[in-house]
Amino acid sequence: MYGTKAAAGSIYKAMQERGYSTQAWSEHVLHPKQIEGFSEIHVVNFIFTMDLLNFSCDHRVKWHHVSVKC
Repeated sequence: MYGTKAAAGSIYKAMQERGYSTQAWSEHVLHPKQIEGFSEIHVVNFIFTMDLLNFSCDHRVKWHHVSVKC
């Protein structure tokens, strides 16, 4: 828990120093915008997909393969 708290503090400090915010994130070139023709559901789907991709690329997760014989 202490490592997580320290990491969060470091990230927050760096964000403050660089003036980074959630507004800056939503202005990133890869973030879909409603003004570009994306609906609100498109934006939500994008965020959900990015979250799934981040999880699926987590090298710390140990996948247990299961085979089924019929």
